[in-house]
Amino acid sequence: MLFRSQTEDYYQRNYQNAKNLGGFDNELAQISYRKNDYSKALNYFHKQLSKTKNPSEIARLKFNIGNCYMQQKKFNNAYDAYKSSLKLNPTDVETRYNLNQALRQMKAEQKEPPPNTSNNSPNPKDNQNELPNEQSSSIERKEMDKKLDELLKQEA
Repeated sequence: MLFRSQTEDYYQRNYQNAKNLGGFDNELAQISYRKNDYSKALNYFHKQLSKTKNPSEIARLKFNIGNCYMQQKKFNNAYDAYKSSLKLNPTDVETRYNLNQALRQMKAEQKEPPPNTSNNSPNPKDNQNELPNEQSSSIERKEMDKKLDELLKQEA
């Protein structure tokens, strides 16, 4: 942990000198992310994003921004970042997977029961129409992929 702190201090001290050469924003963002300081990492990623015009670099930065938001459990923001990244790089499997994860988390947040429910015992009748867990997750995954493809086609 001490090494990362020393490295970050080094980059901070030399940041102004490196600014003319493109800066250390990416390195500082990566260090901050590894230190679980996602807000700081987001600031550096956004700073770097404002400086670049390269579409593949923008896609990479949007992906990293999405990862920071996922760690902060800001799933709507993560979804938006991943979607922007996929528009620029539609074949990126990892971004597609992360976008799907953000969608799942958003959906799970909507399904969460309100806290302090008085009846916590499951009702066997409630589960009669449910598919086995593996089957239902496979169907859910296919539905999400289909929705994702539709969204990307609409915005293209």
